[in-house]
This record gives sequence, C-alpha cells and structure tokens, in this order.
Amino acid sequence: MGKKIVKIALLLIFILIISIFFYIGWIFYDSVRTHITEIDLTQITAEEKDKLIELNFLELEQYPQSIQFLSLKSEKMVRETQYYITFSVDKEEANNNEIIRSTTGPNQTSIEQLQDEENTMTYLFSTHFAQNTTGNKWSFLHQLIEKYK
Repeated sequence: MGKKIVKIALLLIFILIISIFFYIGWIFYDSVRTHITEIDLTQITAEEKDKLIELNFLELEQYPQSIQFLSLKSEKMVRETQYYITFSVDKEEANNNEIIRSTTGPNQTSIEQLQDEENTMTYLFSTHFAQNTTGNKWSFLHQLIEKYK
C-alpha cells in the first residue's frame, strides 16, 4: 500500500513538472511568434478616415478625393510592428497623382500597386520598421485595430 502511494505521488510530480515545462515553452513560443491582426476599413467613420489622411500615413503630397481605405493589417513581432494598409483610388485620379513609392530601407514606407481594375487601382502601403514606433500616428492605427477587431 505504501509503495503505491509513493508511485502515485512520483507520477503526479512528474506530470506537474512536464506540465510546467510545456507551459513555459508555450509562453516562449507565443512571445516570439508573429501576431497578425487584420481589420476591414470600409466600415470606419468619416472622422476616422479624415484622421488617417490628416496623420499622412501614406505620405502622399496630395490625397485623391476618391481614396477608399479597404483594410489594415498589423504584424506584431517581439521588437517591431509592421503595418499594411490596402486602399483604392479611381483610375483617373491615380493617373494624375504619383502614388507608387518603392523604398525598402529600414524605417521607411512603400506603396505598391496590387490590382488594376476597370475603374479603380488598388494599392498596398507597407512599413519597413526596424523597431517599434510609438509615435501618435502609429498609435492611432493600433486604436483602430483594437476598436474594429
């Protein structure tokens, strides 16, 4: 009877140690993996759209009147967060404005064309941050993500 109690106690201790080991492993994995959040920007309010333009995320000299923000994606890693904004512009206005910008250096942004449809052009704005940016304009994107996810 006493040997069985010792064996059960040792088995419970072994299970507890293994559980703690897997829990610590999960915490480590969760802290180093990329957390991706994507929201639909077609439902944002007019004030939020105006704030996106006012903060000049796209870094355009002039924003086309027909700009429609489609989606916002955030890829959060240990030391950096990358943002991707998909937006569309009427084809006529897209031809009149210089929108495409190719830069791949650290702490730079770029805009590439995704689709060329009959009446609209779709673009992808992306950041290339080497570290987290805590400025007001990037915290606004985080607020949008928290509100609409």
